[in-house]
Amino acid sequence: MKFLEMKLKNKDIQEAKLNGKILYTKKQSLGITLTNIIVNSDYSNGTTGFSGFVNCTILGIENSWLKYEKKTLTNNSITILCSFSEELVSGKKYYARGTFNVDIEEGVRYMPNFQLNAPNITIQGERLNTGEQQTHSAIFNTTEQYRLFCNNSSDTDNLETCFYLKELMFIDVTELYNKLGFTTDGEIKNYMDKVGYFNDIYEI
Repeated sequence: MKFLEMKLKNKDIQEAKLNGKILYTKKQSLGITLTNIIVNSDYSNGTTGFSGFVNCTILGIENSWLKYEKKTLTNNSITILCSFSEELVSGKKYYARGTFNVDIEEGVRYMPNFQLNAPNITIQGERLNTGEQQTHSAIFNTTEQYRLFCNNSSDTDNLETCFYLKELMFIDVTELYNKLGFTTDGEIKNYMDKVGYFNDIYEI
């Protein structure tokens, strides 16, 4: 039996025992509020906040996915520009995550990546086969970047190829990094990978 929260006469119970054995301990809050600063990441306002940037035409929203395609075959890359609800702060750590997929012919592979610019910083995902959904995450140590690109690279020669993106997040994790005593970006990335998608705020 699992207890998420216990109360007695509307008062929180910090710990519960039975025959001297601890059955429940109230989880202590770190007092940290994480904010997803991607504008309209749940697509509740359609494609607001997202635009085609390089070789990309946005087609709309389909089954909770942002759907887009290549404009031409002269470039293997395809790039979406995503909007932030607030400016990034130099020296802070940010966590990025999104889920990608591609609906293309069998045998063609694709590779997503996140990119911040000014100066350009790119973190690659894995190269996967058609139809293999990938959730790609990364930690960015910012300098003066001001916009996020979600890129896909694919050697498909079919202009009807459709690319998909959902559950995009970009979060300042500097305070979380400090309070949990992490010493590497890998530790904070692994911690955040276990946090479910949220569109606005998440309290820890």
